[in-house]
Formats: sequence, structure tokens, C-alpha cells
Amino acid sequence: MSVPMTLRRLCHIPVFIVPTHLILRCSYIPSWHKGVSINTATYQWILWDSPIAKIVWKECKTTLAGLGININLHSYHNAILNLMLNPDPDQPSLSNIKAIIAQNLQVFALWVLYTSDKEINALKQNNKLDDKTIDKWPQHVISHYLRLVQDEIKLLPHHDQDLQIKAKRTDPATGEKKPILDAREQQLKRISLPMINLDQLCDEHIDLYNQTWCILSALVEITNGALVVKPFRREPP
Repeated sequence: MSVPMTLRRLCHIPVFIVPTHLILRCSYIPSWHKGVSINTATYQWILWDSPIAKIVWKECKTTLAGLGININLHSYHNAILNLMLNPDPDQPSLSNIKAIIAQNLQVFALWVLYTSDKEINALKQNNKLDDKTIDKWPQHVISHYLRLVQDEIKLLPHHDQDLQIKAKRTDPATGEKKPILDAREQQLKRISLPMINLDQLCDEHIDLYNQTWCILSALVEITNGALVVKPFRREPP
């Protein structure tokens, strides 16, 4: 999919539909110098090759590497293919949880890049795209991505519960992996589970955080049994 060649800032802004001039007025002083380039707004550009996409994927890869998660991620096609992998019942629970984290971080990157492109085009079409918005757009996009990562950190105990509910075992008659609980039993199990309080984590969940997100000690820690997620980055006012 492509559109006619479109003038875009190097910072910057992937565009589906024709913002022809996204150049700041002479009276506006940008946060840093931004050049101008001409690119075609393909999915490859929007989701991988644009400078803004490179920033988001760098954050994604850095986080995954910090968690000790090694995956094939050399294009947005890899990210989409990685989403097709299901948890392996033969693998330890921790391995499956890391696989879920890796998939979700890739989903966040794809989602943020795609929706931010649509968002800035809507602003352009409605004549609401001003100089400050253009200038601060990279920070806006990466901050959106990092907020989703923070939400993902808080969901870790829920991923663990979900894996336990959907656990499988080998059927001795057929040799196939089948759920331990049927659909009705799974639903009843969900209802009976206690509420998770992130301010008073149980020992099991504290241990799980210590093996995953708390590896990134500058970002996540457990203090007196409470989860503390530190700001990744503050978006300037």
C-alpha cells in the first residue's frame, strides 16, 4: 500500500494521506533541529523504517533484552509472526510468561505506530495540526508506548493465573495435550480466584516479579510487598 510521495519531517511523522507541508513556521523554535525528507507512506515505513518507528522498536528491543528475552525481531513481519506462537505446556511457567510479555510488547509497538499515524492524519484533515504538536510528536508516541508497558508490568500476576487455569496435561489414552480444566471449570476457577492487590503481593507473585520485571531494577521494584513502577519517561508539558 502506498500514497504519492509526501513531504515529511525526519523526526518524525509517518503519513497515510497527504499532509503536503509539515514544516514549522519560521517563528516557531523547535526542540531540536529536524531535517526534511521525502518518503512513501507504506506499512514498511510506518511500522519499521521511519525514525519514530526506530525509536519505538529500540525501546521494545532494549526492554526485551533487559529481561533476557531473545527473539527474532528484524522487521515488523517478524513481530506479526511472533504473535502466532502459543504458550507451550511442556515449558516451565516462567518461560511461557516471558513469551507472553514479549508478544504483548510487540503488539504495543505495532498498535502505537499504526494508531499514531491515523491520529496525526486526523489532526491534519481537521486543521488541528499545529507547530507544537508536530514538534512534540515523537515524545507523544514513545510516551504512549511506555504507558502501555507500565500497564503490562501490572498485569504479570494475572498472566500467571491465566496460565494456571489453562494448564494442560498429556492424555494417557491419546498422548495429546488436553486442558486439565474444561471450559466450565475454568470459568468457575476464575470466579473463585482472590483479588490481586499490587500493594500487598503474595510471596509467589513477588518471586515472579523478581524473576522478570524486577531485573530492570531502575524501572521496577518491590517495596514492602508493594509493586513500584517508576516512570520510564515524562512527556514534556
